[in-house]
Amino acid sequence: MDNEEELRVRAYYLWEAAGRPNGEADEHWAQAEQDAAAVSHVLVSNDLSSLLTLDNLALLEKEVLPGYLMRRRWFAAKDRKVDAIRVMTPATAIDQTGLLAQIEVTINDSIERYSIPLAIVWDERSPTDDDLRLARDMALASVRGEQRSGILTDAFFDPAFVRALVGKTNAGAVVGSPEGARVDFVLEPGAKETIGLGGDIRWLSTEQSNTSVIVGGRIVMKLMRRLQSGVHPEAEMCRFLTRAGYRNSSPLLAEIVHTDDDGVSRSIAVLEGFVANDGDAWTYAIECLRDALKEDVAATSEPRDGKASDGSARLQEAATVIGRRLGELHAALASPDGNPAFAPEAVESKDIEVWKEAAISQLERALDIVDGQRGIPSSVDTSLIEKLTQGREQIIESVRGAVLPESSESKTRIHGDFHLGQVLWANGDVCIIDFEGEPARPIESRRAKANPMRDVAGLLRSIAYAAAFVARQEDDSSSESCDPANRESRLETLRRGAEVCFLKAYSEVADRDVSELVDENEVSLLRLYLVEKAAYEVCYEAANRPEWIAIPLRGLARALAAFSGKENSSGKGTIFK
Repeated sequence: MDNEEELRVRAYYLWEAAGRPNGEADEHWAQAEQDAAAVSHVLVSNDLSSLLTLDNLALLEKEVLPGYLMRRRWFAAKDRKVDAIRVMTPATAIDQTGLLAQIEVTINDSIERYSIPLAIVWDERSPTDDDLRLARDMALASVRGEQRSGILTDAFFDPAFVRALVGKTNAGAVVGSPEGARVDFVLEPGAKETIGLGGDIRWLSTEQSNTSVIVGGRIVMKLMRRLQSGVHPEAEMCRFLTRAGYRNSSPLLAEIVHTDDDGVSRSIAVLEGFVANDGDAWTYAIECLRDALKEDVAATSEPRDGKASDGSARLQEAATVIGRRLGELHAALASPDGNPAFAPEAVESKDIEVWKEAAISQLERALDIVDGQRGIPSSVDTSLIEKLTQGREQIIESVRGAVLPESSESKTRIHGDFHLGQVLWANGDVCIIDFEGEPARPIESRRAKANPMRDVAGLLRSIAYAAAFVARQEDDSSSESCDPANRESRLETLRRGAEVCFLKAYSEVADRDVSELVDENEVSLLRLYLVEKAAYEVCYEAANRPEWIAIPLRGLARALAAFSGKENSSGKGTIFK
């Protein structure tokens, strides 16, 4: 991979070893440097074997980890009171480079387990070495030995630890402990040649629910931060798709699994093939939408005679490719292979009722927020708020009483968290990534079979968000664009055009009637899922980005319109026409 190509590779935004990244990643670097500057606690240890003494454990659990976790994006309990933290001992050592440490966090009556590998970086290891910059920036505490000093850091940011993990994986090793716990490095057939090549190490910039690193430009190692017992959907899905020959996802190379001394297993990490790409579909959709608006300004002097703008055409072409590949993904997941976890099952009436109640439950939470005006800025359209608040009972009953058409489809495994950010542009095609589902949900829920329309709904909501994102940017920009009075209408047309292309392409592959999907007034499982997803987005934005809440509120109103005026078991419709 030459330098020019390397700079274009944006599977996630890469940290260059010798420089700082731009944009959102800058915030992460700044936070990391604040962490390093804040290291004030001192642990006493000569090496890894003496690191987890009672005194050091007490300092870590009471003083160091409470603040450190609150600064980590992967820590899921930042909005809740932590009652206790326990570092689990013993921790498995990996070639004396670090410990595969885990912690238990007690919150009320529940316990969450997280992975936080630990390594000591001694001062003698070249303080100016760029390879150690992140390891030093992510320091938890200082370490003082008898004849040397250093820092305790997250081992996943130490190149020596990462290389040791890759080496163990390539060997298909099993690392046990006298107490009975073990770590299995499970190598997939044919992966040894790829993993064994090694290479330079580059971390992916912004922390999410997991932490990832690229090795040799061929491997992505993803460290699972929140650990749950059972089969992890990321490894399970990628393994199935790789063996099924699905070409538009990254192949699974290996999985690292920790098993407690009581026999309970948890996936610690997965290794997948790295797909060189030109960015994600979210970024591309934004570019297309912006270009279409700019072209509208240019066309005011030279009309296009009804022809689609280049930005619009490219967006529709992209939506078509994504629809086709999603349809093929669902077909692959529905193909029988003898594995009960993937065997298609008939949809029963009780399944539809369960899905309906899940949507209603999410809808009620969203309406609670609207009723209480929590997280809703005064700039939001008051008429929309009034419709949602005054018609609450009617809205809920119209969804509960809706008669959904019988589904001839089977329920199967699905992606579970499908949106534009989960699609990468690669070699003129797309690659679908991140098959772990919604990380906040329990593993068994993420592994449950569902109707494929849930994934379709996720992509439709993502297209709507992209259009709304561009509208907000144009409002805040001083650059020339189309008339504000026409912008909303134009973006709505672009949104709808992309959606129709996506749905048509998906329907062709899925061999189903496209009219049901394209008709926004058709009561269907797709519309039900759109209600659920938009309602979830209302709750999320109220808690995290209240200035964005108008986007899902409009999406919720649009999804509810499908239930307007339709005959249902309650005899009621909604107020949305």
